[in-house]
Amino acid sequence: MMNMYSKAILSASFVAMSVGVQAQVKNAALTCAVKPTNYHQVKMAGGWANANGGTVDAFDKSSNATYVGIPENYMGKQDAVGSENYLGLFAAFDPDASDLVTTIGTTLGMMDEAKNSGVTAYTEYAQAELENALTAGEIYKFTYKISLADKSGRAISGFGAYFSDKMLSEKTTGLLKVTPSFVTKNVVKDKEAWTEITGEFKAKGGEKFVVIGVFKDGYSIEKVVDKTQMDNKRAFYYLAGNMELRLAKPDRDKDGTPDDSDPCPDTFGPLTTKGCPDRDNDGIADKDDTCPDQAGTAAFMGCPDTDGDGIADNKDACPTVKGVAALNGCPDTDGDGIADDKDRCPTVPGIAANKGCPEVKIDNSVKELFKKAMTGIQFESGKDVIKKTSYPILDNVVKVLQDNPKWDIEVQGHTDNVGKAESNKALSQKRAEAVDNYLISKGIEAKRLTAKGFGQDMPIADNKTPAGRAMNRRVQFEVSMVQ
Repeated sequence: MMNMYSKAILSASFVAMSVGVQAQVKNAALTCAVKPTNYHQVKMAGGWANANGGTVDAFDKSSNATYVGIPENYMGKQDAVGSENYLGLFAAFDPDASDLVTTIGTTLGMMDEAKNSGVTAYTEYAQAELENALTAGEIYKFTYKISLADKSGRAISGFGAYFSDKMLSEKTTGLLKVTPSFVTKNVVKDKEAWTEITGEFKAKGGEKFVVIGVFKDGYSIEKVVDKTQMDNKRAFYYLAGNMELRLAKPDRDKDGTPDDSDPCPDTFGPLTTKGCPDRDNDGIADKDDTCPDQAGTAAFMGCPDTDGDGIADNKDACPTVKGVAALNGCPDTDGDGIADDKDRCPTVPGIAANKGCPEVKIDNSVKELFKKAMTGIQFESGKDVIKKTSYPILDNVVKVLQDNPKWDIEVQGHTDNVGKAESNKALSQKRAEAVDNYLISKGIEAKRLTAKGFGQDMPIADNKTPAGRAMNRRVQFEVSMVQ
């Protein structure tokens, strides 16, 4: 049985499935490690060989178009399908054809033998080895594509395949005297499109080789030239790469995995995931993959672990840096239980109350100064301009920072709840920055200072009373880091 396919159709790789075994043809893509330069060089497509005395050709897109190039070559023009290369074989020819001698030569004495036998005497077969033997009793379906070459005056029926446990090496150049695994009876005469040859067969078990060509059981020949063309009396076919061999069981999604073994029978998927989709190609079916669009590993349910810390990226707060599980995958260089990205002293053990820095010992005089600063630092109403009466307090803060060069200070601005919250927060930020700028003007390094405005969000007294509101309008100093 045959179906017609256009040149644009691509085949899947040559794959056979059996219980626990996956069989593939060696070099199914017909790749040539060394490009062919002339006729009869099928062995350039590593893993492929002749099955009889005939000599199959290998065609390569980088080869000379005069001989065995793609798409143009000595037999016409045809684009590759399924893979970048294809083979070429004579299904039959008449040795008396006028241009045959100059076209293909007299290899292996084929001309003499053919003259004694007529048009069907010379027939070529392509042969390849499978990676694994077929399983006895299994029904397989084999599909490949062929196209009749432009310079063919004859077309042939009887294409099929023969699977064997031994490699064939017949010396004759005629039709093989074997019983094919399957054979088709339609004449293949399309020179434009690729024709699909399909057949089913039951494996005897142990088959490790496949032979492709025409067989006597279905053989017939038909003339395909009109009166205006020279009749060269030969039938030459291109054989596409990446043919398919699969179990002939129901397979609704046509992915090569039979429905009875396919957890996803209606969705196309690769063999590696037993017929289920695998969008990220990590070998884990999407249905079992927590990260179906990111290649990962089974150990992390299909998710990646970019930093290799044993924590999947989707659960890792620091996916590009090795960390520990207790801190959601983030590192803790000083081992104080505070992740480096939240630790202001990441290389020195500290406490959470001081943002990862060591506890700071502040004597009573400094504490008293900071307490006085809360109400002593005054600003012009509604502005971020510091009143001069506040300078003595700020100068004392400067002296504390000079005496403690390892301290960093966070200046915190606060307001009462009079006015809009948004405006209050902006004003508190500006006032904190004004204090920062004053300290910097007195020689304190800017990198030691941080300004942060909280607006009315952190009151320390009741905003319903004038006294309470006055207390809430304040500037606080927090020793937040020790360098």
